[in-house]
Amino acid sequence: MEQNHLTLKKSTKAIIVVCITFIWLLFNWTSILNSIGTWYAKGDILPQDYKMAVKFFRIAAKYNNATAQYNLALSYDFGRGVRQNYNEAFKWYLKAAIKGQAQAQGNLGYCYKHGEGVEQNDSLAVEWYRKASKQGNKAGLNGLGGCYYDGKGVEQNYLEAVKYFKKAAAQDSEAAIYNLALCYENGHGVEQNLDEAMKLYQQSAEKGDAKAQYKMGIFYKEGQGVEKSYTEAKNWLRKAAVQGYSKAIEELRSIEDSIKIE
Repeated sequence: MEQNHLTLKKSTKAIIVVCITFIWLLFNWTSILNSIGTWYAKGDILPQDYKMAVKFFRIAAKYNNATAQYNLALSYDFGRGVRQNYNEAFKWYLKAAIKGQAQAQGNLGYCYKHGEGVEQNDSLAVEWYRKASKQGNKAGLNGLGGCYYDGKGVEQNYLEAVKYFKKAAAQDSEAAIYNLALCYENGHGVEQNLDEAMKLYQQSAEKGDAKAQYKMGIFYKEGQGVEKSYTEAKNWLRKAAVQGYSKAIEELRSIEDSIKIE
């Protein structure tokens, strides 16, 4: 009798575990599909295959998984696993952003600011950047800072711009670090400080930001805040030129031509 009781108890526990597992899968299956898609996209757990990643993202996205919708939007945005299509990217960013997905909100702000996949609209760019920034998203923070810096969609305010750039830079945003360096270089929203500007440009340049690499090249070329060095100038300009930054390509040619003339 006691043996039967123990067997029944174990069976009951097993049934409860199965039920809990079933319920968890029922409500989280789209998250599992999104995770599989991410494994294919990153190639760390599964062999990297962007087309397979898109298949899993798409299924989960169609069943309203916000993270999968964001990942599918990224796939269209950068042409990974699908033909690049800004209109499709915008569509899926919007779906995810409406659900409160912070990264999608930040990228949606970018779409509106630059007119990618949608008609350019500074006011809506600010609206979505602000929503993303409230969740601490670095793209949203940097984007909103940029709007305040340029006076697009909001009244120009360098102090506000610096505030948001600093918050994004604290999250290691290359773009924000560059923008903050620009503020220190020009004394916009902060006291002009070329040493601080140089330090920030270098920080951003070492992370691979082409504009910052170009700035480093100019600083060394002109001896601005650093000892003049054509060798260092060309080194940084080449790094930016390799990334296709046109100003760096032109400046590099100019330096090399001037050296030939001399």
